[in-house]
Parts: sequence; C-alpha cells; structure tokens
Amino acid sequence: MKDKAVKELKTEDWSKWIDYINSPVKGHKNLSGATVKKYKGVVKKFNRYLQLKGYINAEQAILNENAILFVKTKRLEVGRRNDRNYPEFEDLRKLMDYYRGKGTDKDKIGQFTNLYWYTFWVTLYFTGMRVGELIALQWKNIDFDGGDYGTGVIYVVNAINHKESRENVMRRLKANNLSLKNSNSEREITIWQEYGKVVK
Repeated sequence: MKDKAVKELKTEDWSKWIDYINSPVKGHKNLSGATVKKYKGVVKKFNRYLQLKGYINAEQAILNENAILFVKTKRLEVGRRNDRNYPEFEDLRKLMDYYRGKGTDKDKIGQFTNLYWYTFWVTLYFTGMRVGELIALQWKNIDFDGGDYGTGVIYVVNAINHKESRENVMRRLKANNLSLKNSNSEREITIWQEYGKVVK
C-alpha cells in the first residue's frame, strides 16, 4: 500500500495488507492475534478518515471496511502453553508458608503475616480464576452451602480489567453492568475444603 496513491487503492488492497501481517512471514512471524486485531482497527480508522476527507466515497468506504472485517485474525502462537512457567504446588506452599506467619496448626487459622494475600493466592491456585475475576468477586456471588456437593460455589459473573479506573469500576458495579473476558467466562466453581475454610 505504501507504493500506491490513495486514489489508486482498491478494495482488495485493504484485505491484502491485513492478510500480509496475519501470515507467518519473515520479519513479523511472532505477531500475536491481539496485535493483528489492533492493526485492523488502525486500518479501519484510516479508511474512515479518507471518507471524511473526501478521498473516497461512502460506498467505497463500506466496501473497504467489509474487506477488512472479512479477514479472520489468526492467533499466531508466541509460545506454546506447555512451555510456559506454571506454578507448582511447591511454589504455592512457599507462598502459604510466607503469609501464614506463626500459624502452625494446620486445622486452625492461626496468626498470619498477611491473611488477605494468603487467601488471594490459595483461592487463585485452587479455583483457576483469572486475577481480574478474583478481585471483582463480591460476597453475593459466593454461596457457601450451594453447588452439586453442598460444599459451596463461586459464581464468576464479573471481572476488572487492569486498565480500568477505580471510578469506572464503581460506576459499573452501581449500574450492575458486569463484564467478563468472553461469553464462556461466566461459570460456577465448586468450593473445596483446601481453600473454603480460609475464604470463610
């Protein structure tokens, strides 16, 4: 596209550029799907800019945008899941020992260096929740007597994005405007005894 004047651009040129960065070719083979989506957004904005400035008409702009949207973003793997550094139970035990402080009796709560972080890491480990889901958790979303086993259940219905301001989060919660990463993220998680007692 850089070698063409705006007036020479055709509809297929818009999709060709997205196809190019979306393919594992030399120079950008490690681009993630999120990065390609971001670039798609930039190209869409440029297309609208050309329409607003009168370089192209509305019909051409619509054709261009459809061509951009038609390109399905491929999620290129930067690193395979099994190559990532997942925490082992031994790592969790070290965290638990650090935050447990002087608590020695395994059946009782004991004295904690920091009960909040102890609960946080234990719950995160045993539930598999995302950090954003855990910090968005409210008491009304926890039923200690519910679930298929009667041991309790956590209803995951909301998450807080790390880019959200505190004010925006409070506005969302007040309006009961809940947000998750995707539609499959809303779920129920059984509370097991490994972390249920400390959560209570």
